[in-house]
Amino acid sequence: MKTTLAIIGGLLTAAILFIFGCLETRGATPTPSPFDVNAVDMSLITEAQIQATIAHRNALHQQLIDQTLPAASNEVKAAVDKAQVLQKDIDAIAIEAAKVGPLRAELDKAHKAIWRDIVLFTLLGAAIGFLGPKLMRLAAFFT
Repeated sequence: MKTTLAIIGGLLTAAILFIFGCLETRGATPTPSPFDVNAVDMSLITEAQIQATIAHRNALHQQLIDQTLPAASNEVKAAVDKAQVLQKDIDAIAIEAAKVGPLRAELDKAHKAIWRDIVLFTLLGAAIGFLGPKLMRLAAFFT
């Protein structure tokens, strides 16, 4: 009788632990959160960071290719070659895009300087146009 109670108690304990474990791990499952690309300020990403990311990704890709490509078919090998060429083009575009932020800042400074010069020389031209005839009369008076 004691062994039967021990077996039933053990099974009941195992069932309770199993249910508790299922409930506990159910809450621990990661839930994906959406990535909002508009929330990232792309002007803060530097060319050096992009280069480091590209180098790290290329190392991971090369490791994966070295492990899986020898057993792959010719079609898969051709697809991998095409993907690597496309990835190099994407990398070049990403590096150029990283240069846009600093170039935009320089362009804004140049626009401000141009508008400053336009306003300054317009005021200078207006002053000369307004005071020029008076200065000419004053110069004629002394001659």
